[in-house]
Amino acid sequence: MVNCPFCMAANACTANNQCWCFMVEIPDSLLSLVPESYQAKACICQACLEQYTKDPNAFIESLNTQA
Repeated sequence: MVNCPFCMAANACTANNQCWCFMVEIPDSLLSLVPESYQAKACICQACLEQYTKDPNAFIESLNTQA
């Protein structure tokens, strides 16, 4: 899958060690929020990572309002 499991936007992941996502630490607490059907199949986009890092509670709240 090439879309973010949270916002469904294209995540621009190249799935190799030169991709931006290999150069940052993705918090386990954010990874735990990835729906099971997307785990190990979709990459979180940079925008969602930044939103989560800035305010985890607001990010989680936004997920709850999408459901």
